[in-house]
Amino acid sequence: MRETRDGSYFDDRHGVMEHGSAEPGVRRCCYAEPASIIESAIPAGAVVLDVGCGPALPYRRVKPWTLIGVDLSYDSLRANTHLDLRVYASASGLPLGNGSVDTIVSLYAIHHFGGRTIRENEDRVARAFAEFGRVLKPSGSLLIFELSPWWPVWQVQCATWNLVQKLIPSMDMFFWRERALVDLAADHLPRSATLRRVRLRAPAFTLIPPVFACPRLKIPRLLFPFHVHLYHWIV
Repeated sequence: MRETRDGSYFDDRHGVMEHGSAEPGVRRCCYAEPASIIESAIPAGAVVLDVGCGPALPYRRVKPWTLIGVDLSYDSLRANTHLDLRVYASASGLPLGNGSVDTIVSLYAIHHFGGRTIRENEDRVARAFAEFGRVLKPSGSLLIFELSPWWPVWQVQCATWNLVQKLIPSMDMFFWRERALVDLAADHLPRSATLRRVRLRAPAFTLIPPVFACPRLKIPRLLFPFHVHLYHWIV
């Protein structure tokens, strides 16, 4: 979630994000299973923090929760009518008290914590995990859903990121391989945190748009160079 001088990088993109995540193929591949997991995992009465909540929730509130949405888009926060509390903030500086949240949910937000260099990307994600560990209650849950690039894509991304940033400063999407993300989290979450990692499955020939902004361009999920992972920490 990148801060800019004039509001947020996402302020003029919340419509694309909302409609893109509702596209049937994307819903089937990236949101249907996470929604089911979230709905079943969060107990009644929990204080839930959705980091990068966006303009709409892809899951239902099947039990009474207190739901706090954090985003760096005023427009997205205004559009999201399912939130009990809207917070305009970065994940690296959550304006919440220590041990104040039962569950943190983040759906495909980590790859937007991009900076101008790979080192800055690492720093932003590291600070976010430190904040997650700080605001979670003892035995709290951290549910992160993320896209993990295939190894060749990861190598190309790492080799070209700093140059791409100079050419396209607005580019913020840096996708983390599983091991790299897990190692970074381990360095900044409490030592007692335990992890369960699951690769989510979707039908190989489901058609999805590889870019939300181009919904008519679709490819089979089999050719989409990413895996979908759930990282579930108990902190």
